[in-house]
Amino acid sequence: VAVVNLDTIADAMGMKAEVAGQIQADEQGLRQQLAQIQQSLQKQLQEKRAAYGEEMTEDQQKELTQLVNQANAQMNQLRQRAQALAMQNRQQKIAQARAQIQPFVEQVAKTRGATIVTERQFVFWTDDSVDITSDVIAKWKLEGGKTPAISTTKPAPAADGGTPAEATTP
Repeated sequence: VAVVNLDTIADAMGMKAEVAGQIQADEQGLRQQLAQIQQSLQKQLQEKRAAYGEEMTEDQQKELTQLVNQANAQMNQLRQRAQALAMQNRQQKIAQARAQIQPFVEQVAKTRGATIVTERQFVFWTDDSVDITSDVIAKWKLEGGKTPAISTTKPAPAADGGTPAEATTP
């Protein structure tokens, strides 16, 4: 049995900062897309109000209220979808980083005769002699020490082909 601290390894490899930066950039992109969609919805509502003029009929007021409710519901759905996409993206990036680290962990574990490796954070107590974290970092440095690449695929909340603003047009 061996244990590793994947955060320490990822930090030493430069992956922790890279992954965190990519996740932050992706989440910022999603927030910008949501803001653009919200602006589009607000513009449509303002145009509808302007078309009705100052003196709206009861039916026009009901229609406008219904459009506002639809826009709010749509924005809530898009926010939830964006949060789910951000979480999925975060998990993908972490999985990619782990996959890049795994060969180094495996090589060191085999040389130590370990048949099981677990993350230090999941072990209640262990003797430090079974921690192979520094050996994994040393192995990585010995093999060139280059930061492994992590995919830069970005999520998009309106990936269904249409803009959400189109859905609220009566």
